[in-house]
Amino acid sequence: MKLNDLQQAYPPVPAALRDSLVRTARTLQEEKPVKKKLSFALVFALLVLLASAGLALSLRYSVEKAVPPKFADKITTIDETYENDYFTMSINDAVSDGMRLILAMHFEPREGAEQVLVFPRMTAQSGDKVLMTDPEAGFEYLDGFWMPEMADNPAGPGNAMLDMVLWDEDFEDTAAIREEITWTLTLHTLKPNWPITHDQYTSKGYVDLGGAITHDQHNQLFADAYQNKEILLTYGDNTLEYAANLPVPKGMKEEEYYLKRDWERLVLSGAFEEADRAQRTFTTKPNAELKQFQGEQVVPMEGYEVVVTSVRAAFLGSEYQLLLRHTDGTMDKDDREPRSYFELRSKDVILPSSGFSFNHAGVGLDEENTQEMRGSFSIADLDRVPDKITFVPFTLKEGVQYHEAMNDPGLRFYQEEKAFPVSLK
Repeated sequence: MKLNDLQQAYPPVPAALRDSLVRTARTLQEEKPVKKKLSFALVFALLVLLASAGLALSLRYSVEKAVPPKFADKITTIDETYENDYFTMSINDAVSDGMRLILAMHFEPREGAEQVLVFPRMTAQSGDKVLMTDPEAGFEYLDGFWMPEMADNPAGPGNAMLDMVLWDEDFEDTAAIREEITWTLTLHTLKPNWPITHDQYTSKGYVDLGGAITHDQHNQLFADAYQNKEILLTYGDNTLEYAANLPVPKGMKEEEYYLKRDWERLVLSGAFEEADRAQRTFTTKPNAELKQFQGEQVVPMEGYEVVVTSVRAAFLGSEYQLLLRHTDGTMDKDDREPRSYFELRSKDVILPSSGFSFNHAGVGLDEENTQEMRGSFSIADLDRVPDKITFVPFTLKEGVQYHEAMNDPGLRFYQEEKAFPVSLK
């Protein structure tokens, strides 16, 4: 093995740790000190300690893998630990761009401890402003996870990463915060009171009834398990279907019960008890570089107009919101595709899109003959957050679906003459 290979395998040890180890080594005494130098055995032991420390640092689960390297300085190191009778947890680091949070954690079961179900919950606040969080990824953790784990973890044993989107308190719009954000992570640890069984129809990772039973009969299996005081898990480790089929407790109104979270329903059923509850708070760095469109911009098109209501650009993810107002009154609520799609550009750079949602029927909108289009894009290819983004309308060649044209501009008909810029501040 070459020296470069060793250096890559074992990154530099922090100076404080290195100095501490060296001081410790110098204070150790050999049985027969002949010369004032370290013995071969002691040197070897010291090298092993340094290598082990370097390896531990290199194996630390981090949000770094989810953040473009150019934005690595935005990461907030936390390195806070918590332990109870069932597991130890480390909150390693986090990153927020004022619109999203990505958090990296690691869980380790205590030796000989009973198996428990852990439900994490996240809340956020910036100054006096209360924010709501919604999972972008990491649903499997928010749905509860077992410790020790029951199923294989693609991220590695005990590793957990949450990806949360921020919303205003009323959930009407996503939030865009330039200041520090304080996050509170709450862990609800549930201990099962009843035997655990596994649903055979979801053991492959998806529902496969094979014509043996109907969906209603499949749901009945969970109700029967409750009556038999058993906990029936789907997909190897999930309580979601079980919790959905639990009865409303006596003396509780349905509307009150259905506002309860899954962990609360499981406890109310008697199948689990809450064995531990813990909270940890941390603060992420402000993001003064977050930029957004302010106001309302109306762009005339053929037969309709585009109303730009929101565009936000940040390093973890960016988004836009448009209203398509049909001025000719010819909106077809059954047409599930917009009249035009949009490619987003910053100068000559095409900004990758991860898709869009389309409210084709205008459900919930205040205006008639109006549709809503929400999309997301990335600025990872740019050196900085742009001051302006250009929307370029395009249609598709006949017979082409949008997903086919996402990465193939040759399947698009661009309407360059109708492109419009949107300024960000």
